[in-house]
Amino acid sequence: MLERWHAAPALGDLRDILDAFALARKDLGADLIVIEVVSAAAGRPDAETIREAMRDIRRLRYLRSLHLVVVEGDSVEHALVRGVFTPLAFLLGESVAMFRTVEEAVARACEETGQEPAALLREIREAGLLVSPGP
Repeated sequence: MLERWHAAPALGDLRDILDAFALARKDLGADLIVIEVVSAAAGRPDAETIREAMRDIRRLRYLRSLHLVVVEGDSVEHALVRGVFTPLAFLLGESVAMFRTVEEAVARACEETGQEPAALLREIREAGLLVSPGP
């Protein structure tokens, strides 16, 4: 399951997404592999949304077998987010792998599923989820 953030999440967004993940998990009948993609221009969520994310993040643990997060962007700030998020997730008891590109995350997901990365990337591209929209 691929989730793309084009803007910073607002209060309630995360809970709605987790509900959608729960439905997808039920329909699939198996754990999800979740790839969250944060576009370079997404911005930061407000403090209350961050607190909500901390409260709700543990729900995801029971729905997925693998949690991959892509923070797009080559700036120092984007690199710092990738570097800080991994230990923060570990402190929360979450196992999260961080990536710079969707392609890297898809390749890791395909290691678990046995799928061909090029074929899955083609599906993602056709769904319009690979590239962030322009300004």
